Formats: sequence, C-alpha cells, structure tokens
Amino acid sequence: SGGVTVATGGRALPFFGLFSIPLPIEEDHDNHEFWEEIHEFAWKIVAVLIVVHVLGAIYNHFIAKNDVVRRMTVGLK
Repeated sequence: SGGVTVATGGRALPFFGLFSIPLPIEEDHDNHEFWEEIHEFAWKIVAVLIVVHVLGAIYNHFIAKNDVVRRMTVGLK
C-alpha cells in the first residue's frame, strides 16, 4: 500500500534513497487518499500484532515459566 500511495501521489517510488523507480501510474488524488487510509490502517494492525506477540513472549517467560522463549532463541538443549 505504501508504494501505491507514493505512485498515486504523482512521484516515482524511491529505493532507499539510492534511486527512484518510475511507475506507470498517473497522479490521482482520490486514489491517493484511499491508499493513504489503507496504509495508515495497516500499520496500526501490524503494531498491535507486534505488541501482542511481545506480550505473549513475556507471559510465557515470566508468568507461565516455560521454555518457549528459550526454544525460539537458542534452541532446546
């Protein structure tokens, strides 16, 4: 969604500041606003999933006191 947001804004797609990739998409304000909303919604979902994942790891390590985190990081020996 980020690439489409940039493309519908009338700009080329930057590649880590090294160069830009020209895209065959015209500037379209309505589509730009739509994809901007999708992009904003998606990052919030990803942030929530990361927080839930970290909380699950903390729960397993400190409350449940099992070896799930150790198995994921260094392996079970």
